[in-house]
Amino acid sequence: MSNLFRCSSCGSPDVRLNKQNQYQCSYCGSLYVNKERALVYAAKEIGNNKIKILQVSAVILFIMLLSIAVYYVSGENSAGINQTVNDNSVSVNQDKEDSDKTAVDDSVVRQDVLTDNTPGAAKKAEAEVGPLAAVRDSIGGIYFSGFYQNIGEAVITYPKVTVVLFDKYGKELKRAAGYGTRSFLLPGEKTIVRVLVSGAPEYEKIKILYEPQPASKFTKLSRIKLSIVESKMNFSGRGRLDITGTVKNIDSKDCRMVKIEALVFKDGKVIGSGLIHIADDISPSETASFSMYIPSKIDEADSFVLDWQGTPAM
Repeated sequence: MSNLFRCSSCGSPDVRLNKQNQYQCSYCGSLYVNKERALVYAAKEIGNNKIKILQVSAVILFIMLLSIAVYYVSGENSAGINQTVNDNSVSVNQDKEDSDKTAVDDSVVRQDVLTDNTPGAAKKAEAEVGPLAAVRDSIGGIYFSGFYQNIGEAVITYPKVTVVLFDKYGKELKRAAGYGTRSFLLPGEKTIVRVLVSGAPEYEKIKILYEPQPASKFTKLSRIKLSIVESKMNFSGRGRLDITGTVKNIDSKDCRMVKIEALVFKDGKVIGSGLIHIADDISPSETASFSMYIPSKIDEADSFVLDWQGTPAM
């Protein structure tokens, strides 16, 4: 009879039957002369160990069942994606064709990505960017501004563009990234994209990089339907231009945050851009005013385009 129970003095499991027919701890030397008591103690220890094993097994089983339940609930929620969006990028002046705008880089490469966006059907994420116009601001930065369009079959999330500047020898000088106004684009949708290169040096060439990211079947897409009910340009002299207007919540849900971006044109060329956030909540049918400063010296402009997105209140 050996290793039936732990020593009550030191806790060692190495308790063995010695030549005197006594149970003795091999670690601390404690003796257990009452064989019956020793056997009862050993049985109790074995029973406690079995109970602990059963308890651990039950906890593991519970965690596995909970994980499976969460997985299926997530799948059901994602099937009912909320795609409440403004039908088109409504603008005060109709969108101009990209070919009319000032091209910074004519060698924009379109990048394709294959993705299983819906169960059993591969969908292609394709985008087209540019041309982008380069406009310096008043503090030494350059805004590269233009349009990002979803020309594929998949929903694109977080449309991102990276601009890389090079000198005449092909050495990289600086790079910066920017995102579209909208956090996702349905097939055919277009959004404004602006990339700010702060402290931009003099450069000879640029490269425009982008890789459209498709939405997965578990991505929850949600934005508020809004309308710009009025907007106008205001010139205050010395090259300052502001765009003011009113946005209305035409959805049935509260709007927590509104992001509005603008491109300003003269003779079909982008000469400035701007951004404004409205942090106040906007309830259904209510409106909010905005005033957007265009951070470029502009004495005159003939048109502008607005794009926006509203975030549902939690």
